[in-house]
Amino acid sequence: MNAEASAWIELKNVTKRYGTQTVLDGASVTVERGQFVAVMGRSGSGKSTLLRLIGGLEAADTGVVRVDDTDLTTLTETERARRRRHGLGFVFQSFNLIPTLTVAENVELPLALNDVAPDEIRRSRGALLAELGLANCAERFPEDISGGEQQRVAIARAVIHEPKLVLADEPTGNLDAETAQHVLELLRRTCRERNATLIVASHSAELAAQANRVLTIRAGRIEDLRS
Repeated sequence: MNAEASAWIELKNVTKRYGTQTVLDGASVTVERGQFVAVMGRSGSGKSTLLRLIGGLEAADTGVVRVDDTDLTTLTETERARRRRHGLGFVFQSFNLIPTLTVAENVELPLALNDVAPDEIRRSRGALLAELGLANCAERFPEDISGGEQQRVAIARAVIHEPKLVLADEPTGNLDAETAQHVLELLRRTCRERNATLIVASHSAELAAQANRVLTIRAGRIEDLRS
């Protein structure tokens, strides 16, 4: 079976521009289900853009972005949003927690949006908060917990609905080395236990060393550093 036939994610000749700036220029790559992929590159090289295209948060200008046999470039924004609610977990660099919601409410939000029964929401939320060492923070607000705890809340929110794909944009960039390693281990373990594909954009060589595969973006193209 060739790489394209077995690919779970495929970008083919993808171009993305912002005004006069071309960030991706005919970029192509394939990723298999269940891989942990690190995406490297200098600031502004297109790492975040790549994640947003794969996640359906933005649309490519040209080319094909296919995830799980669906070409995202053919979908409407409403259809992409529906896919994100069910099949995607995104860990943002700035956490993007909702400040007016408690930790528990932030974590359960994906399930609530998917109309999961309240009893099931409470069960899933409680188990995941306990797993990530956040049970004592459940009723606190994001501003009342540490940066490391906020990042764990972001991870919990990203995986509680058991998505097939988790995208993380510099998830350890604002953390000290010990906390960063702990967060990465939590993220890897929660994805591995759920057989989710994990794609992480990072500057960290230490993080890249732990990935199954390392990609870099240069001059708008995606290159394999290790596969």
